[in-house]
Amino acid sequence: MKRAIYIYGLIFLVFSLPFKVSAFTPFSEEFSLYGYGLFRFCIAGKENPRGLPFGKDCLNNGSFSQLLLAPFFQFKKGNFRVLFESEIMWAPEFEIFGKIEKEENVEVAGFGEIDFPYVFAEYEFHKLFTIRAGKFLLPMGLYQELRDAAPSYLFLFLPKVYEKWIFGTKYAERFFPKYDVGLQARGETDYLIYALFIGNGRGVPANVADANSDKSFGGKLFGRIPHGDFRNSKIGFSFYTDKNSAKGDTRQTTLLGSLEIRRAFNFGGIILLSEFGYTLIGKNEKSGIEENISGITGYGLLSYQIPIKDWSIYPYIAYDFIDPGTKTEKDELQDIFGGVAINPSEELRIKAEFHYQKFDKSTWVLGLGLSYTF
Repeated sequence: MKRAIYIYGLIFLVFSLPFKVSAFTPFSEEFSLYGYGLFRFCIAGKENPRGLPFGKDCLNNGSFSQLLLAPFFQFKKGNFRVLFESEIMWAPEFEIFGKIEKEENVEVAGFGEIDFPYVFAEYEFHKLFTIRAGKFLLPMGLYQELRDAAPSYLFLFLPKVYEKWIFGTKYAERFFPKYDVGLQARGETDYLIYALFIGNGRGVPANVADANSDKSFGGKLFGRIPHGDFRNSKIGFSFYTDKNSAKGDTRQTTLLGSLEIRRAFNFGGIILLSEFGYTLIGKNEKSGIEENISGITGYGLLSYQIPIKDWSIYPYIAYDFIDPGTKTEKDELQDIFGGVAINPSEELRIKAEFHYQKFDKSTWVLGLGLSYTF
């Protein structure tokens, strides 16, 4: 099994060079292969950074923390589309479905996974009404559906609202899950984007099958500006609720407000991003939650695009915070960070980012990244 996975990864590594493949004519005019990849390095101070992927591996001498390859396979015939995405996260040892082989007498074992965020079929009846069935990334906020498609956003690490936390010192979970299995209705016009979904929700096994009678439910509604100097600016909200059968059927409800402002000038343009999230975890004695737990988080980012010939340079500065238990003291995290994203081409983005985090003790994180599309 492991040998087959390595061969699979090697095949698609060949396709991960920074060029674009729009279609494979040997298969069909309707079949296409595309995707993205990411390579990162991070190093941190003596204290453990929080809210960053593989945060513990950023300590001291640093770590090449992630090599991600995500090919998309798409078949489209008229208004019907099937999409399959696999994400290969390279690490010293891994087997399919995230199984970890732990070696004896070794402090840090290898880790890794092959994930399948998208496996769905959809049919577009009208641009305002498309039905999607299968496994899909949840339509939450500005970046949830983009997942790790790093070329499409500036920062190296996603904001805290998209990561996992311990709420009220008792409940370890995300504000909302990454994906779900179910049905989705979505559509858009020049001025409006919406999505509604119903799915299995969190549980055992995670999202794949339903272990209780309750379903997850959520969606998003965004308005956007299609033309002019503020083209592609957006404002809207997302919501999610479910009962987690893996945590004693604990009810969790999350609201997320999002704002993206883009202002074009004769030379470059301004980008302003901001999101604010609130989650409520219901009282559940079976899970050891004696009272409701509420958590809040938010971030703001300001950037300016500097065009230089065929290149684009995006210096940015941001503030990100989370309070995973508004009734719990000394658990708030503040993160001030800044960096630069450089696009030598549309397919390639190089990033450098520095974080200063303040929890009970302060620490710093320096990250470097290379992301590409093909």
